[in-house]
Amino acid sequence: MFDTRKIWENAGYICLAGFFLSTTFSKALAQMLLGGVLFAAVVLFFQEKIYRRPLPRNAVFWFICTYVAWSIISSFFGTNPLHSISYLFEDWLFLCIPAIALMITGEKRLFILVDAFVFSVVVLSVYGLAQHYWEVDWYIALPLVIAPESGFRAQGFFSSIMTYGNFFAVATMFILGCALHAETYKRRLYYYGGTVLAAFAALLSYGRGPMGGIIIGVLVCLFYIPRRFLKYAAILPVFFATVVYLVAPDILSRHIKGLEIELEGKAIWSRQAVWRTAGRMIEAHPLFGVGRGNFTANSEIYRDEGNRWLYTHAHNYWLNVAAVSGIPTLIPFVGMWLAVLVRMKTTIGRLKEPRPLRGVLVGCLLASLVLFSASFYEAIFDDIEIRLLLTGIWGVFFGATALVKKNGETADDREIA
Repeated sequence: MFDTRKIWENAGYICLAGFFLSTTFSKALAQMLLGGVLFAAVVLFFQEKIYRRPLPRNAVFWFICTYVAWSIISSFFGTNPLHSISYLFEDWLFLCIPAIALMITGEKRLFILVDAFVFSVVVLSVYGLAQHYWEVDWYIALPLVIAPESGFRAQGFFSSIMTYGNFFAVATMFILGCALHAETYKRRLYYYGGTVLAAFAALLSYGRGPMGGIIIGVLVCLFYIPRRFLKYAAILPVFFATVVYLVAPDILSRHIKGLEIELEGKAIWSRQAVWRTAGRMIEAHPLFGVGRGNFTANSEIYRDEGNRWLYTHAHNYWLNVAAVSGIPTLIPFVGMWLAVLVRMKTTIGRLKEPRPLRGVLVGCLLASLVLFSASFYEAIFDDIEIRLLLTGIWGVFFGATALVKKNGETADDREIA
């Protein structure tokens, strides 16, 4: 007799593996596969009668629900309710976080997902290098953007250079965390190779956000280096600084020049100009905001006098949330992030090194910190590619957390219940 639970579990897991393979090159395919994961999880959810149990005591869960609920309410009071409501469908990705966790029933399955993601990152990183050095372009319809000194800015299959850079900066830190506690020499070499290639790809996008994110991630990573590698701790920042210099020696001068322009705040495209615009929106609509998807239309009203530039978002996600959904939405949004980061740190603390599972948890923390820091400079979660990556990372984290017992031990398998 067929075990329907195993059938749905395996089907969902196959879709999940495909999701991690496809996130680097096709957001459409990644969303379809993630939809398959969610569908399988819903079937398992009702099949196992989980719905009869009390709601989970998870602060992250409640903050997400509150954030989504207020976003829905604020959409009806925005400047274009119907347009705003259409943007709410993106929040379906929050449902996929527990769905992903449900499919991770053992460490073996977890590391197959990690290996698949690293493979995809390596391939697309090499493609990004080829774009920069040899102008290889098999996808982007528009000409590649010329880099400041020579070559072209790496973009991969992404429509936005900034999204590509931020995506691979996050991938760099996730893979680096996994490498710190890899079980075998071959896997460690595989992960470190993926880290270096992803870092190259992120830096060759010539974005300030990816570079800053990698620097923050490397510094935090120093606190999680296994004891046997502590004597090499100083090498890590030096190594990444050398990578930056060898890959793009002009990147620092470009960033310094760009920072000077930003600090002046006179350029119509500077962060200060768009932040002032967002600030006026918040002042005019403090409770419900202007509504999801209405930032561009309202920037024409609230931008600086004489400014003809239209902004698509606030280039700071905290300001962006307050501007489009109101100041109250910031409370659950900030709470969600703090709850996730604290839970990650606590879970890592329960595991003694060197365990491969600890490496995955450290990778999730480093990747989340990169996204968190980038959100102060970019409206990074408006990019669906980044939202998909965040969904995958948090899903992996909660799936890995379920494999950690309260006493810090790990279980080879767990029941879906």
